[in-house]
Amino acid sequence: MRRRQSLNYSLAMAMLTVLASCGSEDESGYRLEVSHRVEFEPIGEMSGIVQNPLDGSFWVHNDSGDEPQLFAIDAQGRVQIPENLANDYHSEEVEPGKEPWPGVRIENAVNQDWEDVTSDGVNLYIADMGNNRNARRNLGIYVVPWDSLSDTQAATATRFIPVHYPEQTGFPRWNAISTARACSLPTAACMQSPNIGNRFRFSSRNRERTSTDSIRNLKQRRTH
Repeated sequence: MRRRQSLNYSLAMAMLTVLASCGSEDESGYRLEVSHRVEFEPIGEMSGIVQNPLDGSFWVHNDSGDEPQLFAIDAQGRVQIPENLANDYHSEEVEPGKEPWPGVRIENAVNQDWEDVTSDGVNLYIADMGNNRNARRNLGIYVVPWDSLSDTQAATATRFIPVHYPEQTGFPRWNAISTARACSLPTAACMQSPNIGNRFRFSSRNRERTSTDSIRNLKQRRTH
């Protein structure tokens, strides 16, 4: 099961690479090439991607400022609409009398600054961890069961897991932590780590050393 989860994550990250890269070369010498693009106006700033273990589709979301919604796409980047709603909505090609597919709305959630999504095979996790000014006190992860996302226009986040950085004692951070310029708190990526229990792994892009990612393992702070 863990191997399958790891494979699903790798496939999702590969998909993110081919969709979001622009033919750049990283420090290791690997060259990233665009193979497919998501060309659907409502997906204007795709930020995260994860593979659905139930049907193999990929689920994406926009960055901050968007509604709390998710979109399913296939391996070619084409938007997927549930068959029972296809008469009311269109995807990339505009169709008379139909509205653009708005995605699946996630009730009981707010997209303050969604950065990434991940999965444990049963649930989808949405990391509302964007923190560009380091002043947020409400960072956390929404939990949405995968089986609630099928053939629907709305699903509900069943849990919210608050997250905090132990070293952050002031908001904004640079007023309280002397090592402010050595690392940055805004989160860019998230993955669930089944091999280390109830933990998630986050990576954040360093503002001054932009070629380096820092990895943080944070315990969940459970809600009651």
